[in-house]
Amino acid sequence: MLHIAQTGKTFSFVESFLSSLSFLYRFYLIHNDVLDSSVADVKKFLSKVCVSRSNRKEAFGSEEIRKIWDKIDAEMGGVEKLSNTELRTFVMAVFQHKTFCRFSDAAELKLNDVLFDMDFFKINIRYSKNDQEGVGHDVVLTRNPYALRSAHMLMCLYLHRMHPDPREDVYLFPPLQ
Repeated sequence: MLHIAQTGKTFSFVESFLSSLSFLYRFYLIHNDVLDSSVADVKKFLSKVCVSRSNRKEAFGSEEIRKIWDKIDAEMGGVEKLSNTELRTFVMAVFQHKTFCRFSDAAELKLNDVLFDMDFFKINIRYSKNDQEGVGHDVVLTRNPYALRSAHMLMCLYLHRMHPDPREDVYLFPPLQ
């Protein structure tokens, strides 16, 4: 096992190797040495020294949004002071966080997919990775009158700053130049 760790294998590789070995022991009705306490000790040691790889991305949650918003307020004087590109990027991040929408789905949204109401935005996601039938689904961005920072208010500011022509087929979050 130490040799496996020295060759740069991950800990999950070591665990898979031990599981396979345990299966062989049980298959041939041999005493299962993998369950021995010395193997458990070596395994615990290897969990700390082996290379760990993960394809999993860290979540972008409420805490990160709050930190960015605090920084914008402290350093820029509020979201109103952001450039159009910065505002677009921030609104898109908040939108994705609040609606659980993928980047690929948000990037394809058009202005005519958005229904505005004083209390909410209703956005029709026409295409989605999970939408196998291709029927689309709606997400809602609600207004919270008690919140100091509202995703609804942010979207209103963004759309006001965009000055979109309703006659044109415009992306909600146009690609950056």
